[in-house]
Amino acid sequence: MPSTPSTPSTRNPALRLCRAAARLSRPLRWSVAAALTLLVAAAIAGSLLAVQRTRAEAATADAGTAAVAAARARTAELLTYRAGDQLGAQLARARAGTTGAFRDDFDTLASQLIGPAVTQTQVSTTAKVAAAGVVSATRSQVVTLLFVDQTTTSQKTRKSSTDSSRIRVTMTRVHGSWLISDLRPI
Repeated sequence: MPSTPSTPSTRNPALRLCRAAARLSRPLRWSVAAALTLLVAAAIAGSLLAVQRTRAEAATADAGTAAVAAARARTAELLTYRAGDQLGAQLARARAGTTGAFRDDFDTLASQLIGPAVTQTQVSTTAKVAAAGVVSATRSQVVTLLFVDQTTTSQKTRKSSTDSSRIRVTMTRVHGSWLISDLRPI
């Protein structure tokens, strides 16, 4: 069987593909073009959604980190008080780190229990957060778990005792600051 000489146009696969596409009917070409356009649009949309999700996850992780730092500081301040002239100022600073219904509960607790007890018994309490972590987080609210060591010293007896506890602290972002909106011993 004799062989046919090959020309440059029959050896080039891209050229053969172009010629085959030219032979397609016009409606079929439009269908192929539309399908390719839809595939490209879907790929772009998927990429944008992935970027958006990554940014949202990063924002939530950042919120968790900031809220844990605030929970450590505000909880230690809330659970630390000393008998003396500065008790009112200490309780006011602690109150400034709270929000919502918890602020109202703290006001009642401070005026009816903490203030009178500290003044009558002359006790001082120092709280230190030994460890902290995130239980759950959104960009505006983070639930944390704190391990707190609280040392109480009576000025009358000069004896001290240390108690360790786990506390679930809910932090809520209010005007850019993380404030305690709930605190529950576990």
